[in-house]
Amino acid sequence: MNISIVALEKLIALHSQKIANTQKQIKDAADGKIKISAMKEGSLETILEESTMLYEKYKKAYDDIPQKEKDQLKENIRIQEALTKQTYYKLQKIRIKKNKNLKRNQKLEAMMIIDELPENIVLEDDYII
Repeated sequence: MNISIVALEKLIALHSQKIANTQKQIKDAADGKIKISAMKEGSLETILEESTMLYEKYKKAYDDIPQKEKDQLKENIRIQEALTKQTYYKLQKIRIKKNKNLKRNQKLEAMMIIDELPENIVLEDDYII
């Protein structure tokens, strides 16, 4: 079910963007900002109808999913990202040691700074070195 929640969120975003773009093109054509053929105008209207129908379908399916499942998925994603960051910073010293562009003193200074940082700090390589 988790994959379907993410997929539905992406489909909803995709179709809402498609609707907005199509409506903008139709409005620009009606205002005379751009010229489009009758065939293109019909095509835009068809795209708008189909996208609106699909958007409503996906939105209804998404709304039918219990909020508890959505919250659980968001929590799982947050935990996964936190674990990824934690692993990244634990391996930071190894990456600094392997960097061949830095002088030995720079590497030692960077590793000393990393040792002094609290566990929950989030920094990128550029700021440390």
